[in-house]
Parts: sequence; structure tokens; C-alpha cells
Amino acid sequence: MLSAIRARTITHRRPARLLLCRRLSPRPPAGQRVLRQTYDANRIAIDHVLKMAATRNSLDEGDAGGFIRERTYGLIGLGVTSTQVTFGFASLIAHGTTRPMRHAAEGGGSVVAATQRLAAATNALPRGIGASGGPGGKRSDRSPSGQDEASAPYDGMATC
Repeated sequence: MLSAIRARTITHRRPARLLLCRRLSPRPPAGQRVLRQTYDANRIAIDHVLKMAATRNSLDEGDAGGFIRERTYGLIGLGVTSTQVTFGFASLIAHGTTRPMRHAAEGGGSVVAATQRLAAATNALPRGIGASGGPGGKRSDRSPSGQDEASAPYDGMATC
């Protein structure tokens, strides 16, 4: 049993000594020094590239923000201008459409008065233009057969 305890303490002491030796050694092996120097150089270069990328990214974002702002203002201006042009054309069309109606309403008085004037003017026309044959004694509403064209479709109908 004593030998088992000794073997145990010996094996336990041995790794501890190795760890102490590694910690107390003043210089790492030559291969590790070269790797450490290369790693540090690469790390410095990577940090420099990251700083450059961050600077470029912030510049690009600023440029994109300015571009978006310019386009937004341009499109808003285009929308306002097109709306004004549309309303301008609509007012011209409305003015052109309502002007004759407004003129008739202002100059002619009421519709009833205009209708009465038209009826009076119609009644004042001579009654026998068609019967008298019109100018030159020829009836213009008769066909070559001598029948009245206006009454031709009604020949077979009874009159009251």
C-alpha cells in the first residue's frame, strides 16, 4: 500500500513541476515568438482595415442620406407641380363649360322669359311659306311626283 501512495504522490508532483517550469521559463520557444509576432502584425492590420471600413461606411451612409433627401424633395415638388397643373386645366375646362351657361343666365334673364320670347318670335313668322310655294312659286318640300315628302309616311293614317 505504501508503494501505491508513493506512486500517487510522485505522479501528482510531476505535472506540478512541469507547470512550474513552464511558467518560470523566461523566454518562449523560438517558433512561438515568430507566431506571436506574425499574429500581432496581422491583428494590427485587421484593426486598421476595420477602422477604414467603418469610416467608409459612415461616409457612404451620409451620401445615401443626402441622395434620398434630394430625391424626396424632388418628387414632392413634382407632385405639387403636377397637382397645380391638373387643377389649372380643370379650372380652364370648367370655365369654358360654364361660361356659355352663365352668359345665357345673365343676359337672357330666366328660362321662362327666353321661352316666351322664342314662342312670340315663332308665332310672328308668316304661316303660309310652305303653302305659298316659297320663293319663285316652287314648293321645296314636294317630291318630283308632286306628293308632300313630310306627309308621305302618314298617307295611310286617318286624320281626326
